[in-house]
Amino acid sequence: MTKYTIINEANAAKIMESFKAAQGRATARTIDSFHELEEIIAGIEERLEGITKTAKDGTMINYNFQQHFPNAYKYIPDSTQFTLIYKRGAWRIDLESIERYTCPNNSRPYPYNMRLSETAQAAVLAMYE
Repeated sequence: MTKYTIINEANAAKIMESFKAAQGRATARTIDSFHELEEIIAGIEERLEGITKTAKDGTMINYNFQQHFPNAYKYIPDSTQFTLIYKRGAWRIDLESIERYTCPNNSRPYPYNMRLSETAQAAVLAMYE
């Protein structure tokens, strides 16, 4: 069973330790401060505006830095990737999911894949009825 850690100031040191361990000596496409992680979550919250906390419960985010690389570029670099879940009123992170992995080669407008819970899907549909 995956254990998720609540993203808050009390767990900031533990979370950043996990990022530093996964990122090693990498300097590009990394999460270097707890503030950066909070900004990512703020952007996600902005996209979910209008959905109640209870409806968001179970929403999962797979975050990865996406970038388009031209064909002339000989290789595709790595980026830091991780998984977030909204559970019981707070965003949580799977510390074991933090890893460096090949960047997805695309130019989507948002650097994450979002899987809405069934209640969140229903809330989104209800907003547009």
